[in-house]
Amino acid sequence: MKKFALHLTDQATGESEKVIGEFPDEEVVILEGFLENLQRLEESRLVKEGIPGGLKLHIDRDKGFVYEVELPDEDLILAFLHRLRRFILNEENSSYNRVTGIIAKRLSNDRIRSLIKNQRKVYDGRQFQSGILIQSNGVTVNSEKMLFDWLNSFEYHDDTTKREEIEKLHQLMPLEVSRAVFLMLLTEKVKAIYVIADFVALILGKIETLETKA
Repeated sequence: MKKFALHLTDQATGESEKVIGEFPDEEVVILEGFLENLQRLEESRLVKEGIPGGLKLHIDRDKGFVYEVELPDEDLILAFLHRLRRFILNEENSSYNRVTGIIAKRLSNDRIRSLIKNQRKVYDGRQFQSGILIQSNGVTVNSEKMLFDWLNSFEYHDDTTKREEIEKLHQLMPLEVSRAVFLMLLTEKVKAIYVIADFVALILGKIETLETKA
């Protein structure tokens, strides 16, 4: 068993509390794996240097909607997706969902659960959606569902049914527009992964202090 004792301090009020508990050995292995996978992810050039490119939309009086899309090199995208899959596929041993579930179960504390809850909004794109909502034919493009439909039909698997559904959405705009959006969603996932990784490192005693906003 891995025992831990965390001291939480509210920076606004100065109020402190102690959280103690323990993780079974098999869960410690999962948490360690999460940090090891982050090291692998950090070797990806898109993570080291940041994901370049972007998306601009504007309306032209004659042409209607005009899209300007800049995407990273295809090989860089594929390498990034390969290293990211250990976090975003639920069947993976140290996936983001499994690790955050373990933390929430073992650390029964409102502040910690608030942190996990808010990072979940970053991870699944809800925070991104609160700033901008992109829809095509009544379907929200910048959503967790559409992201995984794209991954399962074009990247990780070859789901022809989902591929056809996605292609129907792109009668009004090119697929490259959605790819840019999906990369933005994946960038949000990486942000949330880093926050949780710092918290895991604190639990495992790899760092002594951590400042974060719930």
